[in-house]
Amino acid sequence: MAIFVHMVDRLDRGIYMLIRDQETRNELIESAASEFLWESQKVVLLTLNFYLLMREMPCHCKQISCHQDIASNGCFCVAMLARFEEPLQKFGPGLSSSVL
Repeated sequence: MAIFVHMVDRLDRGIYMLIRDQETRNELIESAASEFLWESQKVVLLTLNFYLLMREMPCHCKQISCHQDIASNGCFCVAMLARFEEPLQKFGPGLSSSVL
């Protein structure tokens, strides 16, 4: 999950990534180039894989959120990332009722 932080107590404004496992983190680091910081962040009492990727934001959250005003006026904005290659190969671009 990518989190674009505007106004959150105890977090610098910037782009963060919440990652479920080390394998996913390694994949993202390899594919996302070295331009990101990958600074581990300790948040309250949670032991999550939460990383600061970039201080400030080079692009406006409204633009990457389909031009929704709430994305640029809110405290934070969230984008979810998913792997699509395997499901697309297995099921194709649309799911039929037999798959569900």
